[in-house]
Amino acid sequence: MSATNGALTQVCPSCGNAVETTGIEPFSKVSCSSCGAQLRVERTFETYEIVEPLGTGGMGSVFKARDTRLNRFVALKLLRKEFAGDESFTAKLQEEARITASIQHPHVVEVFSVGTDHGQFYVVMELVDGGSLDDRIEDEKRITEMRMLEVGLQVAKGLQAALAAGLIHRDIKPGNILFTESGTAKIVDFGLALLAEQHAGGEGEIWGTPYYIAPERLTGEREDFRSDLYSLGATLFHAVAGRPTFEQETLSAAELKELKANPPGLRAVAPAVSEETAAVIDRMLQPSVADRQSSYQELIDELQAARSAAVAREEELRARWSAPVRALVSLGVLLVLAALGYGIFVGLHHLPDWRSHLRLPNDKTPIEEESATPAIDVAAQLKPARAELQAGHYGAAEALFRPLAQSAPEFRPIADFCAAMQLWERGSFAEAANGFRKFIGFKPAPELAWMKEQKPFAQARLDDYQLYEEWQKTQSATRDPEARLAAIRKISGRLKAKGALSFQLVDEEAKIAAEVALLTDKRAAAEKARAAQDAQLATTETPRWKAALSAAQRAEAAYQFEEAIGALEKVPLTASSLLAERETELQRARWLVDWKTKLVGDINAVGYGGAVTDVHGVHYDGPVRRATARKIELKTRYGSVMTDWLNLSPKMLLTMSTAFIRPGVADDPDRQWLSAIFAAQTGQKAAGAQLAVQAARAKPQFRDLLPRYFPDTKK
Repeated sequence: MSATNGALTQVCPSCGNAVETTGIEPFSKVSCSSCGAQLRVERTFETYEIVEPLGTGGMGSVFKARDTRLNRFVALKLLRKEFAGDESFTAKLQEEARITASIQHPHVVEVFSVGTDHGQFYVVMELVDGGSLDDRIEDEKRITEMRMLEVGLQVAKGLQAALAAGLIHRDIKPGNILFTESGTAKIVDFGLALLAEQHAGGEGEIWGTPYYIAPERLTGEREDFRSDLYSLGATLFHAVAGRPTFEQETLSAAELKELKANPPGLRAVAPAVSEETAAVIDRMLQPSVADRQSSYQELIDELQAARSAAVAREEELRARWSAPVRALVSLGVLLVLAALGYGIFVGLHHLPDWRSHLRLPNDKTPIEEESATPAIDVAAQLKPARAELQAGHYGAAEALFRPLAQSAPEFRPIADFCAAMQLWERGSFAEAANGFRKFIGFKPAPELAWMKEQKPFAQARLDDYQLYEEWQKTQSATRDPEARLAAIRKISGRLKAKGALSFQLVDEEAKIAAEVALLTDKRAAAEKARAAQDAQLATTETPRWKAALSAAQRAEAAYQFEEAIGALEKVPLTASSLLAERETELQRARWLVDWKTKLVGDINAVGYGGAVTDVHGVHYDGPVRRATARKIELKTRYGSVMTDWLNLSPKMLLTMSTAFIRPGVADDPDRQWLSAIFAAQTGQKAAGAQLAVQAARAKPQFRDLLPRYFPDTKK
């Protein structure tokens, strides 16, 4: 394969002619234009050489590829071209792949890298070539209850780890559960499932396989990890029952919702399945999200309990069937022993002095006593024990350290440490913490100094456990789910060790987040109901509010601001929107009262010495030295007259009030704000805005009030 001027070509093996393969899917067949021979399209994406096709799905095709840089086989998923052309979509997909790549878990297919080549987006993943659960169901029709429980446990643990990284799958189905050659189950396609749904949503589609899709997704309701939990339940139901929860062929959301509203019980379809197992699966398939398991840990515990019950039944069955066999064996042994005893009796009677040579079985010689318990080769057993310890295989390490500890007590602390690590991963945190404390306090001999390497691991978990205990106290101290959610998120970010505790906190966080979501929904519903009620009240009360507002405005136009307050206060209102509006107007009127009071006080105390012109154009001489709430004294050549405030225009009164603003005086911002309110209320918007801005610059409380009383003014 070669590229010429951006075009991809491939040499025909029959005639050597160059065949163009640009834009053609790898492994597709093309015909040579020269000789007509057919050839398979070869393709290399960056350093990944396509080897063979593995399958095709809704998002694209999967190929087995060879990583030429690391010389290993990988799975390469090639996105369909219609998706690859959407830059926003591929950017989101890259982000999802990045998050998925951060999940290092034995039951999640690892993502190695992503890229774009030949105009197509691709994802490089771990090659898992043991087939899918879909293949197993097709080949075996149904899998055993025990195998189904094992698959369910492994997938649940993988989903739990993904949720800890912030991912939910949204398309759990048999085809997305793969198996390694050893039979380990792994989940694939986190990012593709999520983003495919977003792309389909724009086209009015519901993304997901009808048999396994959660009912809440059919109506666009809020979904969380319990939607994946439902899909896993439907998948396990299909696997063990040999058929899905329903067999009708439908793509109608309404019909699907009706079918899922009444799921069949597992034992009704598969009577051989135990009651314990059926109870777990039936709970996973509950139509209401709240009726399903509340966390993955709860699901894992239920599946493990069902598996333990199944193991116990199998052992009991084996014991029951083997009883006749044991009886026959016992009879045979008795016959053999009888014959042997008779032979010994006869033989001993022919020995000359049998009592002198006979020794009872418990009468061992010193040499026999010494060789009864063979010595352990410490050096030989210590090496593999330490190797398992370094690899983090604490169960295997304990199994090797424990016999050493029986003959050499100095190895007991490291065996106990391995046991504590296992207790930790099983969720017995308090018991494990006691073990860690003992191990940290232990001082090994110099030749066992390598044990100290494990102390940081113990200390990290002890520190995490202390955070966990503090969080538990916080949980019991408050019932506020929002406060509890903030607390758990705070400590989750401070954990030092990954594993069982972090997974448990993820489950706890998911439960609390569901509580918060429910509380938010309730608040929203209550607020909506209040808003509807308020709107209805406002419709009834608006006419009388408008009448009161008009009366207040007339009083303000006559500079009778106290009367305006009275008109506003006496109108009966209950609608919250109108109450808020009234409070705004009342505050404005109170400021106008303060403005007039301050101007009257300034005139009586200092006097206004500027020129005064009334609304009729008459000019008055000399300072204005006297004012009351109703009248202002003005000087004429014939003497003083007491005139009504209405004889002075708003502009004249604003000029008089601003004359008393003295820069540097403590109450300067307050005078500016009061004058601004008067100016705005009497139609002098430009002057009012300028004064308001000056007041806001000097005093923070006025800066906060600007948006409400001067909405067109920038701070």
